[in-house]
Amino acid sequence: MGGVLDLGHRLLALVLVYYVNAELYLIDPAVLPLSKPASIAIGVGSLVLGLAIYEALCRSALGRNDVLLSAALFAALAFAAWA
Repeated sequence: MGGVLDLGHRLLALVLVYYVNAELYLIDPAVLPLSKPASIAIGVGSLVLGLAIYEALCRSALGRNDVLLSAALFAALAFAAWA
C-alpha cells in the first residue's frame, strides 16, 4: 500500500509543479510558443511513449542481455533529450 501512496504523491507533485504552473517550468516561448494544453499533452504523451518503449525493450530479446538493454535504453534516452 505504501508504494501506491508514494506513486500518488509523485503524480500529484508532477501535476502541481509542471502542469498547474506550466508557464513557469514547461513552456519557453523563446524556443517554441505553445499553449498550456498543448505543452501538457506533449509532456504526458512523452511519458506514456517512454514507458511503452521501455516496456517493449525490456520484454524483447534485449531484455535478456543487461549490457545490450542498458545501451539501448541509454540511446533512447539520449535521443529523447536531443529531440
